[in-house]
Amino acid sequence: MPALRQDRLAEANLVTSLPSNQLQHEENSKGVLRKSSQTDHASSSMEDSSSSVSTCNENLPKSERRDKRTTTSAPKPITSNSTTRTQSTTSRKRTRPINHANIASRWLYKIWFKLTLPVVVVSFALTRSIPVLFFAAILPITVAMMQGFARMINYRLFYANAPVPRAPSHGVVKCTRLKHESSFNNPSPIAASDDDEMERPLRLLLIGDSLAVGVGQSSSCTPIMPDVIAKELSKELGGRTVMWTCHGTPGASTGWIIRELEKSMKNGVFQLPLKDKKKKDKFQHYSTMDDDDDDVTLGCCPTASDDSSCDSTGSLLYHLDEDLQAWQRRLKQQRIDFDPESLATFDIAVVLTGSNDLKNACFPFLKKEEDSDGVSTQASDYGKELQRLLMTLNGRMHRQIQTIQESVRVAKEKVRESVDTVVVRTLGRDSSLRNISSGSQLDKIEEDDMHSVSCSTSEDEQSSLETNNETTRLLQMEEASEPTTRRQSFFPMVVLPGMPASSLPAFDAFPLRHLAHPMVAIMDGHKRNISNAHDGEVLFVDPPSKEALSEYSAKKGFYWRQQVDDNVLLNASDISQRRKEAMENDMKEYYEEYQTTFECHPPKAYNHFSAFSADGIHPNNSGYNFWGRYIGNAIVEEWRRKQGIETIRVV
Repeated sequence: MPALRQDRLAEANLVTSLPSNQLQHEENSKGVLRKSSQTDHASSSMEDSSSSVSTCNENLPKSERRDKRTTTSAPKPITSNSTTRTQSTTSRKRTRPINHANIASRWLYKIWFKLTLPVVVVSFALTRSIPVLFFAAILPITVAMMQGFARMINYRLFYANAPVPRAPSHGVVKCTRLKHESSFNNPSPIAASDDDEMERPLRLLLIGDSLAVGVGQSSSCTPIMPDVIAKELSKELGGRTVMWTCHGTPGASTGWIIRELEKSMKNGVFQLPLKDKKKKDKFQHYSTMDDDDDDVTLGCCPTASDDSSCDSTGSLLYHLDEDLQAWQRRLKQQRIDFDPESLATFDIAVVLTGSNDLKNACFPFLKKEEDSDGVSTQASDYGKELQRLLMTLNGRMHRQIQTIQESVRVAKEKVRESVDTVVVRTLGRDSSLRNISSGSQLDKIEEDDMHSVSCSTSEDEQSSLETNNETTRLLQMEEASEPTTRRQSFFPMVVLPGMPASSLPAFDAFPLRHLAHPMVAIMDGHKRNISNAHDGEVLFVDPPSKEALSEYSAKKGFYWRQQVDDNVLLNASDISQRRKEAMENDMKEYYEEYQTTFECHPPKAYNHFSAFSADGIHPNNSGYNFWGRYIGNAIVEEWRRKQGIETIRVV
């Protein structure tokens, strides 16, 4: 009897030391053994029976555990270790995230029903005809689809040859706050978790479709958005240097991005398809216009805000000639030698995707071969495409995404459980201790080429107890170090911005807006679900509001003050002055024919239209500046949340 009681205590210690997601598997594998042990101890004392009930209650599911609590009045003892373990498992194992994609789809059906019902009732009351009733039911959705089709045809006829900034492109930014601004309006910079991180440049990747490369901007030959995001991050990190990389092409889908990332890991450089080099358009994709290596002079562009003086910034740059030459060499190396072992890993990756997947799904007959490069044929599995994108992008990050590693660990645990089941079936049901030791020592068995377990019962019992104690110690160490690590670690971070469909002039027509907005919300819902599944490492940024965009267009509000507060010390890009002038002259020539904004003087309710280009789809210079600062501040707020700092925004 003492030996059997000691065996039960060993099993109870092991169960309490295991994570919560493995308790049910252990319960299933040991159900028969527990039933036999309860039958043997039916004649034991009331104290033994109460202890066995408390042990079984820990292994029961939550629903059955509540029923047991109603019948038993003895409270379950809670130790400090169990409290810590419960808090850590509840923080790691989140509840099932809300499926925002399903919510958006229900919203789409409700909008369709509300649009269709009045038309159906009126038409049937007037005609009493079933064919007319059927026609009226599909009329709103048909008109909306025709409006979307007309917008696409209009864009391809008049704006398909718009100048595309250079991509892939690289740059370096170093920015601080202006000294004369008050400390109340500008919170203190975020402290890095390690002093060595401030010495190492922060590396930013922006990859995606035409929104990523900057289609619609008219004054800069390189994308504006990554440069603005880099300024915000450098400023919030106290002047830390940020090296950014931007890559993309118009019409890129999620499958195209995945393929480009895979090719870059294989070849060590971002490359464009050969078919782009055969284009003869006057305003071609400027990434095909490669610079000669001997003629490359990385331009240092000292930019400042409206309130700062360019002379002081320029004099500061002239005193740093040696540093500038070093940065130029590093930028040239990053552009030419994009080796994953040296400069190819990133700390932050911003991915702009979803719009072309939706377009290809709604109008597959208008899809060009180069839009997705033959990779993504439909957008029905957009959530799975995002998972593939995250797995592929994880190979290019400086630090691996821990939630992905956690999923791999869970998969390994499932393999161990299957091995335990095989061992139980092979060795018999009476060898419960052998089953316990085999699951905890699987790695050792694999290294020793499946050693035979031929130890005595006492030796097995001692080794299993030592293994349980070691497992408990490791779990306590991991849980104790996990909050500190998550609070101080800013990287890696994958950012998935939402599409500002409600602000687009092209989607403002009725009834197109009632169809386009919910459909874009469905795509953004998949991004939000990915962010919830990888909390702290994948950030979903909500689309900006019309009010914030209108304030920025009127040179007011929080984001405009952030731009005025810039004190740029260094701003360089990997392009020669000759190529820069040629590209900007082409942009100037093109936008002399087409206006740079959607409407020069829009009504007051549509002031945000002035942040978009003439095509009504892509932002212009002002729009990209605003969106870049919006995304940059969202990243900063996430950093402050990780540090436990409350963000107070002064309006």
